[in-house]
Amino acid sequence: MSINTATGRKYDYYRELIVPNNCYFIVRLDGNCFSSFTERYQRPFDERFYKAMKIGAKYLMKKLPDIFKIHFHSDEISCYFKRESDWFNRRIEKIVSITAGMLSSIFSKEVDSLVQFDSRILITPTMKDIEEYEKDRRLNAFRGCVNSYSFYLLANEVGIREAHNQLKGLDSKQRQEFLFTNFNINIAKVPKWQRVGVFLEWEEYEKEGFNPITNSIVNATRRRIKEY
Repeated sequence: MSINTATGRKYDYYRELIVPNNCYFIVRLDGNCFSSFTERYQRPFDERFYKAMKIGAKYLMKKLPDIFKIHFHSDEISCYFKRESDWFNRRIEKIVSITAGMLSSIFSKEVDSLVQFDSRILITPTMKDIEEYEKDRRLNAFRGCVNSYSFYLLANEVGIREAHNQLKGLDSKQRQEFLFTNFNINIAKVPKWQRVGVFLEWEEYEKEGFNPITNSIVNATRRRIKEY
């Protein structure tokens, strides 16, 4: 319900805060306090958690048609909105609160536990910036993959404190060499969803159908979510 009283509007400071026109915007959602929640899952990666994240990402994409692409890895989902989107009149308060609520609800249902996601907006006028952001998130996912594998595999052998001590100061390349030498793990060969995350995007395809009125075979254009 809108705040229409003079007193209410006086304190509704951010009501007019909107995404500028002619700009793309990315809504990024992150799990809130997930370090403790994920203790129930296998480390460094658990396919059950990954599947729940994918269900949440697809749910957002299907419910919000202004999203043209999603990338997710770990407990993070980035939703790419069309430049012309007018969802909630581009009001930032509404966009961040509703997206966080939607993902929190569907994810909680999938994992049978109450969890929360926070949400923020990133704004850019150009597709070039979108592409740079994509590269950044893929790189972030890769670094997280290397760090998680090296830390948790070592921690299983020597304990958490000693694992921190042994890996301290090692860069990503050194950690990859450590993994290959000590655990025979080549990061380039672990599943892609662990290395760089997953992109979801809409694609159109032709589907054959039957028209009972004309008694003929017809082709119809349909839309589905492509993963890569």
